[in-house]
Amino acid sequence: MTEILLVAARAAHFAAAVGLEGTLGFCVFVARPKDLEAIYRRWIWACLVLALISGFGWFLALASGMSGRSLAGAFDPHILGIVLLKTRFGQLFSLRLVLAGLTAFALLLPQRIFRVPALILAAFFLGSLAWAGHGADDTGADGAFHLTADVVHLLTAGVWIGGLAPLALLFHRAIESNDSEGMETARRAAGRFSVLGIAAVGLLLASGIINATFLVSSLAGFFGTSYGQLLLVKIALFCALIALATVNREVLTPQLSSVPRGAKQRASSHALRALRRNSLIEAGLGLGVLAIVSLLGTLVPAAHQQPLWPFPFRVDTTVLSAPQYREAVWLALGSAALGLVLAIASFFFRKLWGAVVVAWLLIIAFFLPALSLLTQPAFPTSFFQSPAGFTTSSIALGQQTFAQNCAACHGPEGRGDGPLAKQLTDPPADLTAEHIYAHSDGDLFWWLGHGIAGTPMPGFSPQLNDADIWNVIDLIHANADGVRAAQATPAQAPDFAIECPDGSVTSLRQLGGPVVHLVFAGPQSAARLSALSKLDLGNDVITVIVNLGAASSAIKPFCLAAEAGMAQAYALYLPGRGQSIAGDEFLIDSRGWLRGVWLPRAGAGWSDDKTLRQDLAEIRANPILVSPRPAGHVHH
Repeated sequence: MTEILLVAARAAHFAAAVGLEGTLGFCVFVARPKDLEAIYRRWIWACLVLALISGFGWFLALASGMSGRSLAGAFDPHILGIVLLKTRFGQLFSLRLVLAGLTAFALLLPQRIFRVPALILAAFFLGSLAWAGHGADDTGADGAFHLTADVVHLLTAGVWIGGLAPLALLFHRAIESNDSEGMETARRAAGRFSVLGIAAVGLLLASGIINATFLVSSLAGFFGTSYGQLLLVKIALFCALIALATVNREVLTPQLSSVPRGAKQRASSHALRALRRNSLIEAGLGLGVLAIVSLLGTLVPAAHQQPLWPFPFRVDTTVLSAPQYREAVWLALGSAALGLVLAIASFFFRKLWGAVVVAWLLIIAFFLPALSLLTQPAFPTSFFQSPAGFTTSSIALGQQTFAQNCAACHGPEGRGDGPLAKQLTDPPADLTAEHIYAHSDGDLFWWLGHGIAGTPMPGFSPQLNDADIWNVIDLIHANADGVRAAQATPAQAPDFAIECPDGSVTSLRQLGGPVVHLVFAGPQSAARLSALSKLDLGNDVITVIVNLGAASSAIKPFCLAAEAGMAQAYALYLPGRGQSIAGDEFLIDSRGWLRGVWLPRAGAGWSDDKTLRQDLAEIRANPILVSPRPAGHVHH
């Protein structure tokens, strides 16, 4: 019940605020016929009253939801006081209540004065709703940019959608009066509103794209989440609005004549009735858009959800890099583009329509097999992203799960050489091979949970939960990266928490600047740590110690790695994994790439300060800007 009231109150409030600003904007920028002044003013007052009533309903529904009480129980003055004074929405509610009061005062001003100040206050009243949306949750420059786009989106929608009702009323009055003065007023209003609509469409498109970038962020988010699907419905309604507005501007408005006589009078009358009908339809579509917006504000944005992909295929552009397919695919894409141009041209050259359609269908039919190369099979989880964060603890936990469930077939190092491998008709996959980089995390998640049809690979979802599976996926990636790191190929370093002597806590990913000199300090590392404490490597280098038994006095001057599983995870990146990692050292650049390893047991290296400084200079001079991971293979 509370959720229904919340959505209904939000929808009514959005509609009222849009109607308030839109009607005032219509009177200022489009038309204000004297015979409609009183009606418009009553409509403005009705919108303001509805905004106040729905605003209180919105506030009450939120208070009920936050307190966990019923709507009646939420009337407790203590609860209402907390929501009003201690929450962002409560403070915004108070501010908007003041704006509504000032708008009411402006409406009481004389006829010639009230419009502009009332419009400014109504714009503030509507625009402030941005702070009740998802845009207010972002911080920093991105947050300010997102919030600005939200404000522009609201104000523009208010001017366009909110102006449709007074426009339809003006058309209705012109039809009833059936005189040249009413027709001329309608003609001018239609032209001005059309110009206003063009500007509104541009601003709505630009601000909508910005909002979608923040709130959806991917194509999968549109199709695979309830938020994205609702947003697609909103976009479809918006397209219908644009289509009707285009018909009004390009077809109907030019038919209006200021001095209608004879055939022109009949055409003008017909066009005016069609404009009134289309304006009412546009207003209805606009109310649908506002209802969706009110519901979207109560949902988790698609960018923060795992999208369930609804299609059995997805686009795969890796085929464009395969020499054996590249020419055919590019030819197919070019032909499809030509077909689209022909289809558009057929609307302008109606006599050629039949021949153009046949040619287009032939082109598509001939090149469709090549276009299918741009797709590959997909699963509901194909666009899932690992929530584990590729940390040392997730890799260490994944290593345990892998040993218990996967090593029998894939082998302890994932090379497909487990003790049961020879008994299988299809050999287990080598999980260190380059094909691992061609599969998304979501594909791996599906296969680990549900198995691979037609192969001996079983599904493990009955005995492994989602967290276990994500840990195994992190282990698979670390294992494959480790094979390449042992061959001097840079690898993405697993993340870990860092605690420094000043009490600050951060992580490898959050540092975002210094080169990390990671030292695994064992019982025999006292001399090395003493030398490092006296060594100045520069302000852009931070030494982090993983304590594997070193004396506490020796590690005291340094920052410490505070994540579990450090030794198990980083041992994967060393040649000869069976040896102890104590005493080994790593260099990780500012972008998180593992750039160098020193193994004291292998001889001289970073114990010579000059060598360490040279390696650091090399990292500074040659940052990795593109992922060095292999691209994987083509699935065709």
